[in-house]
Amino acid sequence: MKTFTRLVMVPVLMWATTAFAQVPNDNCLGAFILNNLNGCTDIGAFTNVGATASTVPFPSCFTGSQSHDVWFVFTATRTQVNIRVVGNTAFFTGGTLSNPAVSLYQGTCGNLTELACDQDNNNGSLANIAANVNVGETYFIRVDARGGNTGTFQLCFTSFDDIPSPVSDCEPGVLLCDKSPIIAPFLSTPGSDPTEVDGPPCDENANCVYTEDQSAWYKWICKDAGTLTLTLTPLNPVDDIDFWLYELPNGPEDCTDKIPLLCMASGAVGNLPLSEWIRCHGVTGLRAGEADDHENCGCDAGDNNFIKPLDMEAGKAYALVVMNFSSSGDGFELSFGGTGTFVGPDIDFEIDPELDNQCDIDSITFVDNSTPGIGIITEFNWNFGNGANPRLETTAGPHEVVYTSFGPKNIVLQITTSAGCKKTEIRELFIEPCCDPANDLQLDVLDVTDPLCPDIASGSFAVEGSGGNPGYLFSTNGEDFFPITQYNGLNPGDYEVFIQDIKGCKDSAQLTIDPAPPFEVEAGPDQTIDLGTQTNLFATVFGNPPYDFMWVMDPTLSCTDCLNPNAFPVVTTTYTIEATNQVGCRAIDSLTVFVEVVRPVYIPSGFSPNGDGINDYFTIYTGPQARNIKRLLVFDRWGDLVFEGTDFPPNSETLGWDGTFKGKRMDSNVFAYFAEVEFIDGVILPYEGDITLVK
Repeated sequence: MKTFTRLVMVPVLMWATTAFAQVPNDNCLGAFILNNLNGCTDIGAFTNVGATASTVPFPSCFTGSQSHDVWFVFTATRTQVNIRVVGNTAFFTGGTLSNPAVSLYQGTCGNLTELACDQDNNNGSLANIAANVNVGETYFIRVDARGGNTGTFQLCFTSFDDIPSPVSDCEPGVLLCDKSPIIAPFLSTPGSDPTEVDGPPCDENANCVYTEDQSAWYKWICKDAGTLTLTLTPLNPVDDIDFWLYELPNGPEDCTDKIPLLCMASGAVGNLPLSEWIRCHGVTGLRAGEADDHENCGCDAGDNNFIKPLDMEAGKAYALVVMNFSSSGDGFELSFGGTGTFVGPDIDFEIDPELDNQCDIDSITFVDNSTPGIGIITEFNWNFGNGANPRLETTAGPHEVVYTSFGPKNIVLQITTSAGCKKTEIRELFIEPCCDPANDLQLDVLDVTDPLCPDIASGSFAVEGSGGNPGYLFSTNGEDFFPITQYNGLNPGDYEVFIQDIKGCKDSAQLTIDPAPPFEVEAGPDQTIDLGTQTNLFATVFGNPPYDFMWVMDPTLSCTDCLNPNAFPVVTTTYTIEATNQVGCRAIDSLTVFVEVVRPVYIPSGFSPNGDGINDYFTIYTGPQARNIKRLLVFDRWGDLVFEGTDFPPNSETLGWDGTFKGKRMDSNVFAYFAEVEFIDGVILPYEGDITLVK
């Protein structure tokens, strides 16, 4: 066990941390680990927002405009995979990403080999790849988008065993040997005979004209009589999948007298709203509880995209044709259910010694015990897993194998019969580590980078191995090991990282990611003032200088680039200050100044314009809350206007009434007044009353 102190990295270039910080799986070394290899993630589970272009060369199908790739890693559990990236589709959105692209790699991050690549083919929503893989080996997925697009997306994954590629004509169609799930990643043509889809019950509707679109034919012989259900899921969620099911009375090799039994043709109705036909789109099949034997084109009342199960009879041959009416080129997933079974080979093999844990120096023998079901077994394909010598064999055996590495080994046997059946069996054998006590395996922590800003998970560390037996894997929990040497997007804390070599020898190291230096700004407590008064704000920045700060622009502040401005709000106002330090950390805080509305106005009840300098004028007195006397009108007892003043400041005696009318002094009397006072918050209020003139 070794303990490492952090190496402080001082970057030359700095940038502000925003809501779209660099994503943790921005490069191959930080690839996100996928454990569920069947099904779809949540909608919008992943994003390439904030990702940057990696240094791995562009995949063969990428256009050159991709610059925001993110990475995933998985360990294969079956012999084939299908991977779909679902973005902003028309009906069933997988996220906000437009024009996704995806590629698959084998190898290590420093030495990757491209296996498959696809982009959305201008349908704007889906990238779809399929590839053969070796069970137990590690593979990398790279996701980006054309045109530099960014957004969220859904990742769908299917693991399955090898079956022949789809065939678009009945007689050479794929013979199924059991009810294992099937995936047809892509469809292309209606085959050499595009007229094979015909017969009742669907074509009894004269309004429907049926053609064989992009199609795939599958055939089988019933072994045990019973029901057959099936579910067809389009790989592209917007596609319309149709199917017909036939009996082949002359056996699976002859389709000339096929008898139509069930058919599904419902789908979109282009001139109607989506809500009226969405039930006839998407997943389809044969389902227990359904009663109808067909659904015509369109979306009739009662249609739901499912029809009744098939009642199979032992010994009879059947055919299923699946078509992509949307002609997108994307395929489908097909799964079977029900009580009936298919005729096919039984695959089996022995391991000697038994499946007890073995050491990597032991010799193990594999013996085939498979039976063909129909015809004879014509091909054997063994894969004994990583570290096996030999790893691959193509005869029945027996085969004697020695393992040069420890751990779980996935033993794969695939047989092919003369009838065209393929079947795969996968078993796991655990080889115990045989670690030499003198092994010099060592784990080195290259550097530890602390977060630059508080509350942003941007810590990272990198590791490398030396000594021992190369083929190093790394783990942060001591259980799940992957060839990942860079760990990003980490919070402060203590970490332990593990290394394991090809023999199972282990080492570990501890490290600490320290918190970022504190950096925050406090705007100060909330305050309450009267209308017409001002207050001082007292902000404080906590952190190591140099730093910049700025109040969000507001005309009621005396300054925006000082910590303690004067504030003169006329309504309740929230003030926000933002501080940024030299490494781009950003801190924000706010306070609110509550303004209580008070409007003091004093209007005298009398005045004596006798020239003694005391009460010689009638005017309106206010506090600082008022800015203007809009009008002041004075009337005599008969209602005649004797004085009018407009738009003059409050408290201005000489701008008020001096007790004269047309240059003559008025006699003592009672007069009426009407005034409008405009306040600094824009409110105008009326005032009226009596004023007594006394000589």
